[in-house]
Amino acid sequence: ARALRNGPPEVAANQLLPRKHFGRGGIALVGDAVGHCHPLCAVGMTVGFQDAVALARAESVEAYAEERRAASRVPELVSTGLYDVFAGRDASAEELRAAVVRMWQKSPAARRDTMRLLAVRDTRRSALLTTFARLMLEAGGGVVRGVARRPIRRTIAALAGFGGWAHWFARESLAR
Repeated sequence: ARALRNGPPEVAANQLLPRKHFGRGGIALVGDAVGHCHPLCAVGMTVGFQDAVALARAESVEAYAEERRAASRVPELVSTGLYDVFAGRDASAEELRAAVVRMWQKSPAARRDTMRLLAVRDTRRSALLTTFARLMLEAGGGVVRGVARRPIRRTIAALAGFGGWAHWFARESLAR
């Protein structure tokens, strides 16, 4: 309480800097110098170490950049997507949060696949698509199962919000 009376709290900014520029002209960038994701998923150090290993093996900065641009896209999307799900206040984010919990509780395969994405052990876009599709199906099913218990306006808002999520995923997963 005393600290708050003395002034506003100090906080760290959470920013997104897409991992696009890996260097050029013989100068390579690695880790957060390339870009960074939201810290929620704690992938920064792993991605940075993977950058360093890839650079050590690469024949050129351009070859390194091509490899890492592809391999670091999925961790970036997982981080951004999960942050938006857990920070979102709209009906669709609320339904997706509940669906994440249900999905992890009832499906060992979903838990395993999600943890592989979070641990940056699987960076395939197809793996992310599978997990995203499972999540959307679980969330949609939750909305349908609960339609009698909720106001119709909330049901419509959740379903409409899912369209926005699908659009985001399609746009971002195909980018780069």
